[in-house]
Parts: sequence; structure tokens; C-alpha cells
Amino acid sequence: LKQSNIKSIDEYLYVVSHHKSANYGKHWTAGEIAQKFSPSEESISTVRNWLVENGLVSKHIHISPTKGWINVDVTVEEAEWLMNTEYNFYTHVSGQEHIACEAYNLPEHISAHVDFVLPSVNFDMKLKH
Repeated sequence: LKQSNIKSIDEYLYVVSHHKSANYGKHWTAGEIAQKFSPSEESISTVRNWLVENGLVSKHIHISPTKGWINVDVTVEEAEWLMNTEYNFYTHVSGQEHIACEAYNLPEHISAHVDFVLPSVNFDMKLKH
């Protein structure tokens, strides 16, 4: 999901890092960071509702504790249908398999709330197809 207030992160880092700042060294807790930068409730509900409207069972949709992720338990076929894509297995030279797609598509009103989808186009190792 897209984080909120991400444009202000540079300012935050500056005020806690600059030795002349009144807030120098006053770092936020993980909870404070999550509260400041977690996605909006609108983003969470929009994406969650879209998943349910497209046939996913609500109990298979999990919001992470920091609200930055929506984890969804789906089959490959469901993911392919939802995102109009095709997943493939890729094999690393070591023999380790990795599932990915070359591209995925989300409706515009959903992509406005999503930074990226995993697994998708991310290859974290050299693969052969």
C-alpha cells in the first residue's frame, strides 16, 4: 500500500539528525513511525473492498500490524485473474525456483493506493527461464 506523508520523511530525518535542531536525537519509536507513515484508512478499505468484490474470502485478507501491507492468500489462478497477468516459475542456476510475472495490471482506482505487488516482477537473484 502507498504510505502516507512520505514527502515529509526528509524533513523528519533532518530535524532529528541536524545537531542544531531542537529535536536532534529525538528519534521516533516504531509505533510513531507507523502512525505517521502508514497508509490511509481509505487506501486500506479501498483495496480490501476491491479484493472482496472480486470474490476473495475476507478471512484470507490480512492487514499487517503496521498497516503497510495487505497479505492475501490466493491461488496463482486467482492472482492471474485479478491482475490480468501470467505467473511463471523461474529457476536459479542453483536449482531454487522463484515464481514471478513479467507485468501486472490493477484498475486505476486501485493502483492509486498500491505501491507494488509481491510476488511479481521482482527478481532477487540471477535466473534462467
